[in-house]
Parts: sequence; structure tokens; C-alpha cells
Amino acid sequence: MTEEALRKLMDEHGDYLLKVAFYYCKNWGYAEEIVQDVFVKFYKKNEQFKEQANIRTYLTKMTINQSKDYLKSWRYKKHLLFGESVDQAMPDPITKVFHERIRQNEVLASVFRLKAPYREVLIYYYFEEKSIAEIALLLNENERTIRSRLQRARNKLKLNKDLIDLEGI
Repeated sequence: MTEEALRKLMDEHGDYLLKVAFYYCKNWGYAEEIVQDVFVKFYKKNEQFKEQANIRTYLTKMTINQSKDYLKSWRYKKHLLFGESVDQAMPDPITKVFHERIRQNEVLASVFRLKAPYREVLIYYYFEEKSIAEIALLLNENERTIRSRLQRARNKLKLNKDLIDLEGI
């Protein structure tokens, strides 16, 4: 893979992968690091990509796995333990506006309080408008598991906020 091809991939998929990483770690700085790591790993090992799946799906899976690794890391645990601010400086005004919109939306705030397995299915289903089958493929889970997580996530949101209307998102 040439550097030009990598730049093209980064331009096409970078913003989307950044959002995916942010959904998991809730920190723009860490999300950017995760996406950078994903592209570096892909550049070094792109021969492993066998084109059985869409490149975006492949990169998304890599981002999800890298994000989950971050959530298991000492760095994240230290971040939680010492109460460091999740809201670090935003890299540009566009990202800041996006972040402010998230903070203003009660539904998203409630979604972010959910554990990752519930949060990810809600985000993919309602915000990325993916089908149950697509989510199951992305997360390498059974469709019944995804349906169950989606239902549990809705119930958890209802407990947090009196009957949030998810269909209106």
C-alpha cells in the first residue's frame, strides 16, 4: 500500500472512525490516537485484508477492537480513578460544535452513561441507522444477542429518563 492510498483511506473514513472511537472512549484526544493507531496498523499489515468485507467495515472493526483495548487499559482506569476530565481541549471548532450538541442532547447523555455493549448497539441502530444483521456482523455477535442488548439498552434508558422516545431520535 502506498502512502497516497493510505491518505485517501484516511480522508474517506477518518471522520467516521473518529466518531466510532469517540462513542467508546468519550474523549476526543484518545479517540484521535485510537484512529491513528488503526491506520498505522492497517498500513503495516494491509496484506491481511482479504477484501471479503467492505474496507469501511474492516477499519470499523479494527477501531472497535482498539477502543475496547483502550477501555481495558491502565491509562483509562487511571483516568477514571483520578477523575481526570473527559472533556479535553477540542482540536478544532467543528469538533467543539459537535461535542456541544452531544452535551445538549439528553438522550445522548443517557446513552453515554450506558456500558459499552449497550451503548454501541444503540448508536449503531439509531444514529448510524444500521440493521440488526449489520450490527451483528460488525460486532461479531449473534443477531439474537444484538436484539437482546438493544432491548436491554432501551429498558436501561427508560429507567434513567422517564420514557425517552428513541424513535424520535
